[in-house]
Amino acid sequence: MRRVSRTSQMSETDAKAEALELARMKRLYRQYKSLQYQAKQIEARLNELKPQLLAYAEAHGEEAANGHRDVELDESDYFVDPSGKTHTGWRREIRVSRTINEERARELAERKGIVADLFEKQVVEVLVQENLYRFQQEGLLTNEELDSLIDVTTTPALKGL
Repeated sequence: MRRVSRTSQMSETDAKAEALELARMKRLYRQYKSLQYQAKQIEARLNELKPQLLAYAEAHGEEAANGHRDVELDESDYFVDPSGKTHTGWRREIRVSRTINEERARELAERKGIVADLFEKQVVEVLVQENLYRFQQEGLLTNEELDSLIDVTTTPALKGL
């Protein structure tokens, strides 16, 4: 173990304070490692519970707006978590993300002869999405062509009510 060397000029009081500080740091380190281990266990348990709750909501939840599915608890089953928030059930929430498929955008741009305007050369060639919308506004691309470039991904999320 590497120790901090004391000079002969260090007083006995300073040495005791330093020893107490080192003992405190050792306790903090033990606590840190213990909490780190517990956090991994908690994360693993959360990863087990979430799919089960989402599946139950999918199968038994009441359909809400935007495809969400709600499981509402009876009032006698409401509970207050340690932060003070009252939970009345849970929701399988649908989150939608949209991304433009650059490969299909390139194919379309090649057919339309607009590759140079739609893609800029940089260290890496990137799609200039603003130009897609500009070309659509100018009538060079149809709404259907633009829509064909957009990938839609939906992901369920667990959210308290």
